[in-house]
Amino acid sequence: MIKDQYSDSDIAKLLLLKSQNYQSTMISHWEFSQQEQEQRQQPQQQQLLKQQQNLAIQHWDSLSPLTDLEKQSIQSIQKATSKKPLPALIITHRNQQPLNTFTPPLARSSSPSSSLRQLIKHQSTNPDHISEQEIQPPIASINRFNDWFATVSSQIEANSESAYLNHLSILSTYSNACDSLDQAIDNCCACLNEIEVNWKFVNENSKSLERSCQGMLDDQKVLGSIATALSN
Repeated sequence: MIKDQYSDSDIAKLLLLKSQNYQSTMISHWEFSQQEQEQRQQPQQQQLLKQQQNLAIQHWDSLSPLTDLEKQSIQSIQKATSKKPLPALIITHRNQQPLNTFTPPLARSSSPSSSLRQLIKHQSTNPDHISEQEIQPPIASINRFNDWFATVSSQIEANSESAYLNHLSILSTYSNACDSLDQAIDNCCACLNEIEVNWKFVNENSKSLERSCQGMLDDQKVLGSIATALSN
């Protein structure tokens, strides 16, 4: 009946499809079993690896013993790292900085906005030091705020300009001192040049005097020899 309904080629195709399906099913079952086996073996491998690491750590001292010098080095390093002192610059700065001191913000060379903020902060944190003249009524209008702001700005500018003028006067003093030192160096150079000229003059005259004395000595010898010859 099947041979009558299907041809030989159709039957061969059906058999081939069945065999391929069977092979794919077997391959999938085999891959699944392999994955299960790997998943079962993976925890065991991790456990063995941990055990090996623990054994290696436990036997580390016996496998690589340290010498006395190395142990002393480790102890010295531990002592050095246990104490962490502050840098010397910070310690000296803390020792030199007095306690509870405040430098007026107007005396600093900062911007007007930062100086204004520091001034307001200082006045708000030190109410006992505010005199009765400094206590002003609250600002109730824009014009009063503008007047107050202009007054504070002019004070800040005046104080900042005084700091700049003071610095400029110091620089001028240093510049004048450098000019005086330069003039003194020029005077010393002129004196040295004059001394050199005088030394050359004395040296030349000394040489000429030496030559004259040598000539007179030669003449004296000649005259002495003549006198000796005449006496004989």
